[in-house]
Amino acid sequence: MVTKFKNHLAKTNLAKNTVTSYVWTVNYFLTHYKEVNKKNLLAYKGYLVENFRPQTVNLRPEVTKRV
Repeated sequence: MVTKFKNHLAKTNLAKNTVTSYVWTVNYFLTHYKEVNKKNLLAYKGYLVENFRPQTVNLRPEVTKRV
């Protein structure tokens, strides 16, 4: 799944750093949460709020819209 996602992103006009960030986010999420559902997304956002700057918190959920 992640490889297909990365290949899809590579075909877009996103910057290389953005693609890298999106792929990292998906890998991290799938490592810590075995399925994508509302409960896990909220838990992940809580983790982000506690550990990252607001800009990062707002960027990471954007990835889930692209998957």
